Amino acid sequence: MKLVEALTGLDRPVSLVLAHPTDPLSATSAVDGLITLVSNVSDVAILRTDHGGLGAIVYGAQHAALGLLGTYRHFVPVGQQGGGKLDDRTARVFIREMLDWFTALTIAGWGALSWDLRCDLTCCDGQRLDRFFDERLEHEAMVHNRTALAYLAEEILSAPRDERRRAFSAMCSQALTRYGAMGKLSMVTKPKPQLVQWAFA
Repeated sequence: MKLVEALTGLDRPVSLVLAHPTDPLSATSAVDGLITLVSNVSDVAILRTDHGGLGAIVYGAQHAALGLLGTYRHFVPVGQQGGGKLDDRTARVFIREMLDWFTALTIAGWGALSWDLRCDLTCCDGQRLDRFFDERLEHEAMVHNRTALAYLAEEILSAPRDERRRAFSAMCSQALTRYGAMGKLSMVTKPKPQLVQWAFA
């Protein structure tokens, strides 16, 4: 890979910002490319990224800056239009069990699930995640997201270094089982390509 060769030759710390209209790690083999890069180039930091930055750390990155807002999770290249649900301005909520972000409106539309939407983190104290559909609780949604990501990072980084890859892959594989019909056939969720790639990395 020419990028790996170029960065290796710098012999200095490297900071990367991945750019894409929606998800930089959704492209075919994007996760494999990132793994190759952080495994072969020392002292790499991934900036302005989503929870995929934790995967980068598992495979060798020194640092990852995770954004709580979509604006800080993905950098949209100049001249391109960003994605997202422009007709849905409800809070974005990180769901640990699915390792992804969903709008509160989407979550509120899910029917009875085979798993509970209650959050056991200290910030939520067993309350349901669909409560964030109430726009007055947007600040609480931010607190939930920050706490959920912190716990996820702690869970990954507290594992012995030689077990992190297996643990992260297993975590992603388990998340894949949460997708499908969300309590009713008319509401089906599909995992993003990034999650699938991490699960099989």
